[in-house]
Amino acid sequence: MLPFFRKIRWRLAANNQFFKYSRYAIGEIVLVVIGILIALQINNWNENRKSKLILKSHLETLKSDLESDIKNLELLMNNASFRYHSMHVILKRAGFKENNVAFYNIPKFKGDFFGYKSIPDEIDSTFLQFAFTAVGYISHFDATMNGLDQLKNSGLLSFIDDKNIIEEIDDYYIRHERFLGKKEWQSLIYYKQYWITLLTENGFSPDAGLVINDVMKWLQKDPEAVAALRNLVTNAEFIYANSILQIEIGNNLIENIGKTIENL
Repeated sequence: MLPFFRKIRWRLAANNQFFKYSRYAIGEIVLVVIGILIALQINNWNENRKSKLILKSHLETLKSDLESDIKNLELLMNNASFRYHSMHVILKRAGFKENNVAFYNIPKFKGDFFGYKSIPDEIDSTFLQFAFTAVGYISHFDATMNGLDQLKNSGLLSFIDDKNIIEEIDDYYIRHERFLGKKEWQSLIYYKQYWITLLTENGFSPDAGLVINDVMKWLQKDPEAVAALRNLVTNAEFIYANSILQIEIGNNLIENIGKTIENL
Protein backbone atom coordinates (compact mmCIF):
# COMPACT_ATOMS: atom_id res chain seq x y z
CA MET A 1 0.00 0.00 0.00
CA LEU A 2 2.79 2.41 0.92
CA PRO A 3 4.63 1.93 -2.38
CA PHE A 4 1.34 2.73 -4.15
CA PHE A 5 1.01 6.10 -2.38
CA ARG A 6 4.71 6.79 -2.94
CA LYS A 7 4.16 6.35 -6.65
CA ILE A 8 1.17 8.76 -6.61
CA ARG A 9 3.16 11.34 -4.64
CA TRP A 10 6.08 10.94 -7.02
CA ARG A 11 3.85 11.45 -10.05
CA LEU A 12 2.26 14.55 -8.52
CA ALA A 13 5.64 15.94 -7.69
CA ALA A 14 6.96 15.05 -11.12
CA ASN A 15 4.04 16.72 -12.87
CA ASN A 16 4.14 19.76 -10.48
CA GLN A 17 0.54 19.00 -9.45
CA PHE A 18 1.14 18.72 -5.71
CA PHE A 19 0.77 22.44 -5.11
CA LYS A 20 -2.29 22.56 -7.32
CA TYR A 21 -3.99 19.93 -5.19
CA SER A 22 -2.80 21.65 -2.01
CA ARG A 23 -4.42 24.89 -3.13
CA TYR A 24 -7.56 22.98 -4.02
CA ALA A 25 -7.66 21.31 -0.60
CA ILE A 26 -7.12 24.61 1.18
CA GLY A 27 -9.88 26.16 -0.93
CA GLU A 28 -12.24 23.35 0.05
CA ILE A 29 -11.43 23.89 3.74
CA VAL A 30 -12.06 27.63 3.40
CA LEU A 31 -15.41 26.97 1.71
CA VAL A 32 -16.40 24.57 4.48
CA VAL A 33 -15.44 27.13 7.14
CA ILE A 34 -17.37 29.87 5.32
CA GLY A 35 -20.34 27.54 5.03
CA ILE A 36 -20.23 26.84 8.75
CA LEU A 37 -19.98 30.56 9.55
CA ILE A 38 -22.91 31.35 7.25
CA ALA A 39 -24.97 28.57 8.84
CA LEU A 40 -24.15 29.93 12.31
CA GLN A 41 -25.04 33.44 11.16
CA ILE A 42 -28.37 32.25 9.75
CA ASN A 43 -29.05 30.34 12.96
CA ASN A 44 -28.22 33.42 15.04
CA TRP A 45 -30.43 35.56 12.81
CA ASN A 46 -33.31 33.11 13.25
CA GLU A 47 -32.80 33.01 17.01
CA ASN A 48 -32.70 36.80 17.16
CA ARG A 49 -35.83 37.03 15.05
CA LYS A 50 -37.63 34.59 17.37
CA SER A 51 -36.39 36.47 20.44
CA LYS A 52 -37.61 39.78 19.03
CA LEU A 53 -41.02 38.27 18.27
CA ILE A 54 -41.25 37.06 21.87
CA LEU A 55 -40.09 40.47 23.13
CA LYS A 56 -42.70 42.21 20.98
CA SER A 57 -45.38 39.95 22.47
CA HIS A 58 -44.26 40.80 26.02
CA LEU A 59 -44.20 44.52 25.20
CA GLU A 60 -47.69 44.29 23.72
CA THR A 61 -48.86 42.64 26.95
CA LEU A 62 -47.19 45.39 28.96
CA LYS A 63 -48.84 48.02 26.76
CA SER A 64 -52.22 46.37 27.33
CA ASP A 65 -51.56 46.29 31.11
CA LEU A 66 -50.84 50.01 31.11
CA GLU A 67 -54.02 50.75 29.17
CA SER A 68 -55.97 48.74 31.77
CA ASP A 69 -54.19 50.63 34.57
CA ILE A 70 -55.14 53.98 33.06
CA LYS A 71 -58.82 53.02 33.03
CA ASN A 72 -58.54 52.11 36.71
CA LEU A 73 -56.65 55.33 37.43
CA GLU A 74 -59.43 57.33 35.78
CA LEU A 75 -61.95 55.63 38.08
CA LEU A 76 -59.68 56.31 41.07
CA MET A 77 -59.37 59.96 40.05
CA ASN A 78 -63.13 60.19 39.54
CA ASN A 79 -63.71 58.70 43.00
CA ALA A 80 -61.24 61.11 44.65
CA SER A 81 -62.77 64.09 42.86
CA PHE A 82 -66.28 63.30 44.09
CA ARG A 83 -65.10 62.67 47.64
CA TYR A 84 -63.07 65.90 47.64
CA HIS A 85 -65.97 68.08 46.51
CA SER A 86 -68.63 66.31 48.56
CA MET A 87 -66.53 66.68 51.73
CA HIS A 88 -66.12 70.38 51.02
CA VAL A 89 -69.91 70.58 50.71
CA ILE A 90 -70.22 68.99 54.16
CA LEU A 91 -67.64 71.36 55.67
CA LYS A 92 -69.23 74.39 54.04
CA ARG A 93 -72.72 73.38 55.19
CA ALA A 94 -71.33 73.00 58.73
CA GLY A 95 -69.95 76.54 58.50
CA PHE A 96 -66.25 75.83 57.89
CA LYS A 97 -64.00 77.30 55.22
CA GLU A 98 -62.36 75.15 52.55
CA ASN A 99 -58.70 74.23 52.88
CA ASN A 100 -56.42 77.10 51.89
CA VAL A 101 -53.70 74.84 50.48
CA ALA A 102 -54.27 71.94 48.12
CA PHE A 103 -51.97 69.40 46.46
CA TYR A 104 -53.81 69.94 43.20
CA ASN A 105 -56.39 72.34 41.85
CA ILE A 106 -59.19 69.82 41.42
CA PRO A 107 -61.72 71.05 38.87
CA LYS A 108 -65.45 70.84 39.42
CA PHE A 109 -66.56 67.21 39.52
CA LYS A 110 -67.86 65.85 36.22
CA GLY A 111 -68.04 62.11 36.03
CA ASP A 112 -70.20 59.27 37.24
CA PHE A 113 -70.20 58.35 40.89
CA PHE A 114 -73.09 56.04 41.76
CA GLY A 115 -75.39 57.97 39.44
CA TYR A 116 -74.17 61.43 40.33
CA LYS A 117 -72.85 63.20 37.22
CA SER A 118 -71.97 66.34 39.16
CA ILE A 119 -72.27 67.93 42.58
CA PRO A 120 -75.85 69.30 42.74
CA ASP A 121 -76.29 73.06 42.79
CA GLU A 122 -79.04 72.65 45.37
CA ILE A 123 -77.70 70.60 48.26
CA ASP A 124 -80.46 68.67 49.98
CA SER A 125 -80.48 66.13 52.79
CA THR A 126 -80.48 63.24 50.29
CA PHE A 127 -77.18 64.36 48.80
CA LEU A 128 -75.68 65.09 52.22
CA GLN A 129 -76.69 61.61 53.33
CA PHE A 130 -74.89 60.13 50.35
CA ALA A 131 -71.91 62.47 50.78
CA PHE A 132 -71.29 61.19 54.30
CA THR A 133 -71.31 57.65 52.95
CA ALA A 134 -68.96 58.61 50.09
CA VAL A 135 -66.45 60.06 52.56
CA GLY A 136 -65.29 56.56 53.44
CA TYR A 137 -65.51 55.15 49.92
CA ILE A 138 -61.76 54.86 49.41
CA SER A 139 -60.85 52.63 46.49
CA HIS A 140 -57.50 51.26 45.39
CA PHE A 141 -56.05 48.90 42.80
CA ASP A 142 -52.79 47.07 42.22
CA ALA A 143 -51.00 47.82 38.97
CA THR A 144 -51.21 44.96 36.46
CA MET A 145 -47.84 43.19 36.43
CA ASN A 146 -48.25 40.42 33.81
CA GLY A 147 -46.30 42.13 31.04
CA LEU A 148 -43.61 43.40 33.39
CA ASP A 149 -43.09 39.94 34.89
CA GLN A 150 -42.91 38.34 31.43
CA LEU A 151 -40.44 40.96 30.27
CA LYS A 152 -38.12 40.61 33.25
CA ASN A 153 -38.26 36.79 33.26
CA SER A 154 -37.60 36.56 29.51
CA GLY A 155 -34.02 37.85 29.70
CA LEU A 156 -34.63 39.78 26.47
CA LEU A 157 -34.16 43.33 27.75
CA SER A 158 -30.79 43.48 25.97
CA PHE A 159 -32.64 43.58 22.64
CA ILE A 160 -34.08 47.00 23.52
CA ASP A 161 -31.67 49.62 22.20
CA ASP A 162 -33.26 52.54 24.06
CA LYS A 163 -32.33 51.84 27.68
CA ASN A 164 -34.32 54.87 28.81
CA ILE A 165 -37.54 52.96 28.14
CA ILE A 166 -36.48 50.31 30.67
CA GLU A 167 -35.96 53.02 33.29
CA GLU A 168 -39.33 54.56 32.42
CA ILE A 169 -41.05 51.21 32.92
CA ASP A 170 -39.40 50.69 36.31
CA ASP A 171 -40.18 54.26 37.37
CA TYR A 172 -43.86 53.85 36.47
CA TYR A 173 -44.33 50.78 38.68
CA ILE A 174 -42.16 52.08 41.52
CA ARG A 175 -44.11 55.33 41.54
CA HIS A 176 -47.46 53.52 41.50
CA GLU A 177 -46.50 51.39 44.47
CA ARG A 178 -45.12 54.36 46.37
CA PHE A 179 -48.06 56.74 45.94
CA LEU A 180 -51.05 54.60 44.99
CA GLY A 181 -50.16 51.10 46.13
CA LYS A 182 -51.07 49.02 49.16
CA LYS A 183 -49.00 51.00 51.66
CA GLU A 184 -50.65 54.30 50.79
CA TRP A 185 -54.06 52.64 50.65
CA GLN A 186 -53.58 51.21 54.14
CA SER A 187 -52.86 54.69 55.50
CA LEU A 188 -56.05 55.95 53.82
CA ILE A 189 -58.00 53.09 55.36
CA TYR A 190 -56.69 54.20 58.76
CA TYR A 191 -58.14 57.70 58.26
CA LYS A 192 -61.38 56.21 57.00
CA GLN A 193 -61.68 53.90 60.02
CA TYR A 194 -60.85 56.77 62.34
CA TRP A 195 -63.65 58.84 60.81
CA ILE A 196 -66.16 55.98 61.06
CA THR A 197 -65.09 55.36 64.66
CA LEU A 198 -65.78 59.00 65.51
CA LEU A 199 -69.20 58.75 63.89
CA THR A 200 -70.19 55.58 65.72
CA GLU A 201 -68.80 56.76 69.06
CA ASN A 202 -71.05 59.79 68.77
CA GLY A 203 -74.12 57.73 67.98
CA PHE A 204 -74.10 57.95 64.18
CA SER A 205 -74.14 54.95 61.83
CA PRO A 206 -73.57 55.59 58.10
CA ASP A 207 -75.05 52.20 57.24
CA ALA A 208 -78.28 52.86 59.15
CA GLY A 209 -78.77 56.35 57.77
CA LEU A 210 -77.80 59.66 59.29
CA VAL A 211 -79.92 62.47 60.69
CA ILE A 212 -78.12 65.23 58.84
CA ASN A 213 -79.02 68.07 61.17
CA ASP A 214 -77.69 66.14 64.14
CA VAL A 215 -74.44 65.32 62.32
CA MET A 216 -73.96 68.95 61.33
CA LYS A 217 -74.43 70.07 64.93
CA TRP A 218 -71.88 67.49 66.03
CA LEU A 219 -69.35 68.70 63.43
CA GLN A 220 -69.80 72.30 64.54
CA LYS A 221 -69.00 71.36 68.14
CA ASP A 222 -66.30 68.71 67.67
CA PRO A 223 -62.93 69.97 66.30
CA GLU A 224 -61.58 66.40 66.28
CA ALA A 225 -64.29 65.38 63.82
CA VAL A 226 -63.55 68.38 61.62
CA ALA A 227 -59.81 67.54 61.67
CA ALA A 228 -60.58 63.93 60.70
CA LEU A 229 -62.75 65.12 57.81
CA ARG A 230 -60.07 67.53 56.65
CA ASN A 231 -57.55 64.67 56.67
CA LEU A 232 -59.82 62.77 54.30
CA VAL A 233 -60.11 65.87 52.09
CA THR A 234 -56.31 66.11 51.97
CA ASN A 235 -56.01 62.43 51.09
CA ALA A 236 -58.57 62.83 48.31
CA GLU A 237 -56.43 65.66 46.94
CA PHE A 238 -53.36 63.45 47.18
CA ILE A 239 -55.00 60.55 45.34
CA TYR A 240 -56.40 62.83 42.63
CA ALA A 241 -53.08 64.58 42.01
CA ASN A 242 -51.09 61.34 41.83
CA SER A 243 -53.71 59.58 39.72
CA ILE A 244 -53.73 62.29 37.07
CA LEU A 245 -49.92 62.41 37.04
CA GLN A 246 -49.70 58.61 36.80
CA ILE A 247 -52.12 58.69 33.86
CA GLU A 248 -49.87 61.18 32.08
CA ILE A 249 -46.79 59.06 32.77
CA GLY A 250 -48.63 55.92 31.66
CA ASN A 251 -49.80 57.46 28.38
CA ASN A 252 -46.27 58.63 27.56
CA LEU A 253 -44.96 55.17 28.38
CA ILE A 254 -47.55 53.52 26.12
CA GLU A 255 -46.44 55.79 23.28
CA ASN A 256 -42.76 55.01 23.84
CA ILE A 257 -43.40 51.27 24.07
CA GLY A 258 -45.26 51.49 20.76
CA LYS A 259 -42.20 53.12 19.17
CA THR A 260 -39.96 50.44 20.68
CA ILE A 261 -42.13 47.70 19.20
CA GLU A 262 -41.94 49.36 15.76
CA ASN A 263 -38.14 49.56 15.95
CA LEU A 264 -37.60 45.89 16.84
